[in-house]
Amino acid sequence: MIKLVGLDLDGTLLNDNHVISNENKEIIDNLKELGIKVVLASGREIESMIWASSELGLDTPLIALNGAIVTDNKGEKILFGKSLNLKKIKDLFIDLYNDGRFMLIFFKDEVIATDNNDDYYNLFIKYSNVIPKRVNNVVKYLDDNNLWDSVYKIIFSDEEEVLVDLRDDLKDKLDEDYTLTFSMPFYLELNDSHVSKGNALEFVAKMYGIKSDEIMAIGDGENDLSMIEFAKVGIAMENAPDYIKERANYVTRSNMDNGVFHAIKKFIYNE
Repeated sequence: MIKLVGLDLDGTLLNDNHVISNENKEIIDNLKELGIKVVLASGREIESMIWASSELGLDTPLIALNGAIVTDNKGEKILFGKSLNLKKIKDLFIDLYNDGRFMLIFFKDEVIATDNNDDYYNLFIKYSNVIPKRVNNVVKYLDDNNLWDSVYKIIFSDEEEVLVDLRDDLKDKLDEDYTLTFSMPFYLELNDSHVSKGNALEFVAKMYGIKSDEIMAIGDGENDLSMIEFAKVGIAMENAPDYIKERANYVTRSNMDNGVFHAIKKFIYNE
């Protein structure tokens, strides 16, 4: 019996207009009535998740920044946190910055952005409730504010082909303490290697005494794969890349066709 459902936001629970459909809201209300825990798990920062939790009336923890932070449903209390060891790769970070890469850097309560690309800056705002602080010299900002130990995630934003090449290059330069995943074709995300949505979902499940074979997880991105594979019932969206679909237990409809609603109907209500 499913006792917990882990849900990604963008491309999964949210449609392309970044809203939760009435069908998805209704089915989540039904899950709550059954006593099934619904846990939101996103690459987003906490502040960009609270509205969704509130709109759905959830009282469960929020999994943010790909699992780097887990908080209460209001984002006030940190239940788990794992920052990047950015000091260890400071020289590499500076090289990437000097190469003119557009980057978004995530702290617990703040996001900063390099000031070298208006298009990718504005693209992020479309997917977030947070307006990043544009910083003229990111390295100096980190130094001056002693923030090298406070970074939870870095996003590189560019064309997919460029990011694939960047990932291949970085894999040769990063050790086992770091992981790179795509959340969207234009977002390559750097986290600590112990950070994943799957690990965070396991952390939350243990809080409730729920086992992995009592969990369902639904997502569409590479950063969702860990929780899709951790859960007994791992669901990929129709709009997910093929390699995600191949490793899921089932492929539901797209985020524009209420895929979350249909997956829950099939596996929890047997309809």
